[in-house]
Amino acid sequence: HPEDRDLYFERTRQLLREGSVRSRYRVHDRQGNYHWLLDEAKLLRDDLGQPVEAVGLWLDVTEATLAAQQIKDSEERYRLLVEDSPAMICRYRPDLTLTFGNTPLANYLECTPAQLPGINLGHWLSEEQRSAFVKRIGQLSPEFPVSTAEISLQLPGRAHAWWVWSDRGVFDEHGQLQEIQAVGRDNTEVRRSQQQLTQSAKMATLGEMATGLAHEINQPLNVMRMAIVNMLKRLGNGNVQIDYLTEKLQRLDAQVQRAARVVDHMRVFGRRSEVEQQPFDPAQAVEGTQSLLGEGLRGKGVDLRITPMDGHVQVNGHVDQLEQVLINLVVNARDALMARHEKNHDLRPWIALYSEHDSRHIRIWVEDNGGGIDARLLERIFEPFFTTKPIGVGTGLGLSVSYGIVENMGGRLSVVNSEHGARFCVELPVVGGG
Repeated sequence: HPEDRDLYFERTRQLLREGSVRSRYRVHDRQGNYHWLLDEAKLLRDDLGQPVEAVGLWLDVTEATLAAQQIKDSEERYRLLVEDSPAMICRYRPDLTLTFGNTPLANYLECTPAQLPGINLGHWLSEEQRSAFVKRIGQLSPEFPVSTAEISLQLPGRAHAWWVWSDRGVFDEHGQLQEIQAVGRDNTEVRRSQQQLTQSAKMATLGEMATGLAHEINQPLNVMRMAIVNMLKRLGNGNVQIDYLTEKLQRLDAQVQRAARVVDHMRVFGRRSEVEQQPFDPAQAVEGTQSLLGEGLRGKGVDLRITPMDGHVQVNGHVDQLEQVLINLVVNARDALMARHEKNHDLRPWIALYSEHDSRHIRIWVEDNGGGIDARLLERIFEPFFTTKPIGVGTGLGLSVSYGIVENMGGRLSVVNSEHGARFCVELPVVGGG
């Protein structure tokens, strides 16, 4: 081969200098096809040390050479693909120790690719996140080798980061997990935008509940005012008994505590949610919904029917966000009932909130007797900015944000028309439910 002639002459010079040589080059046959030859030769000399001839072996290694070149080219293409990819790509052992990481991952972690092997991914995860991560990796199998999840990291000197992370297990012939190949992307900005949207929707919900909350606080204030007026009358008449004063003061104390609970719950509800999800009892969200909306609904003539939850279960997420979902559903039901009541004064409006659970899921229903939702609108009801309310009333974000909250908790929000009206279902996976 023209490109191998210099190599061949250098091979011959080496043979003369050193007495043996091993080289590889291309020659062509009578049909003009080139073959790779492995040439191993030894120089024979006479008694005076002069070269006489060379003996050796030629092997046709064309197939092996081409195969090796294909592997080399494939590896180079893979290397370029990995290094040029904007995604974070790495390999790690089942104990979460990195064995390889590409440049984007190293840049994100502010180090060099050479420094990545040996670093443990678990160092950046909270105890809960690490436990969930290890459990998820442990569920990989040769039949189901791929898993995707969003993980939250606590990087030194930086705010929380979120990655969307896809893993693929590598198994030996016995089905034992040897290594995990992973591809990830930074989802922090998207997550923060979702949090800001959720918080904005929560503040809008508080604004919509302002009238009901004012009623909720005015009730104990009115009770206190009447108690004080009665006590002042007794004091003015000089007709005061210790038992009477004690009973009135106890009533005042109870009403002060009631108002304080409402204000305190408003403060807690309006607070920004914690970064990481935590296990909690969904009954807390139901109780919070009743606390904030109960009096206001009664003031509007709406019967809020809450069936206590049977047994205790826990779900993963934020209790204030689940409460936000339930409040959105109840407030929407209230508005639908008020609109229908204006047309039909014989309507006795009610909203029912009840639940059931099994070993895997809990389902919380919010149902009303408001006549239901137009079947043509049901499939669009969770779209952002879609609303059936009049212009200027509502943002159209309540149900969309609620849908996202439930989805982030690993659940599903759905709606159907029942016999009486709309029936929304919040379905959530139970902690430890498999």
